[in-house]
Amino acid sequence: MASNIKNLIAGMGVLLMLIGTFGSGKAAVKGEKNVGVELGYTSRNESAVAGIQFSYAFSEHFRVAPNLQYAFRNNNRDGMLINFDFHVPLDIQSGSKFEIYPLAGLNYSCWTSYQEVWSNDKFDDVSKRKNRFGLNLGAGVGLNATESLRFTFEARYSLVKRFSTTTLALGVAYRF
Repeated sequence: MASNIKNLIAGMGVLLMLIGTFGSGKAAVKGEKNVGVELGYTSRNESAVAGIQFSYAFSEHFRVAPNLQYAFRNNNRDGMLINFDFHVPLDIQSGSKFEIYPLAGLNYSCWTSYQEVWSNDKFDDVSKRKNRFGLNLGAGVGLNATESLRFTFEARYSLVKRFSTTTLALGVAYRF
């Protein structure tokens, strides 16, 4: 666990250096908001994940992006993931509709595991729920297809005690 935290801190340091080096272009418009849906995959229970997303650009170089995801039941587990991430949008080319962004943030995970138990001449579905806080680190790409349509792809690693996971998600959002 201590080595994971050291790796996370080192990764954030590299991320901040990259942001300082490449983060000079105008990638977002101050006050821009996005609301949308996303669909993807989570490695914790090797299943599909679906969610809703929102983002608000406080400046050209800083965006807050909370989202809520549900990991569908597989391998006798399902989960609810609440992410509160911060993006630092970087233009690939000045004036481009395409951007990349590193992300970092906080995570609250609620994982439920299910087990069938034989009792009273029948099987009962018994569940156990674990709730944990953690940290997110990842990156994404965004494409502003039109004035009001945005597509995203995000890869996020959530460092959570005994429940760490990688999530990959495609999203479509309404820009306003």
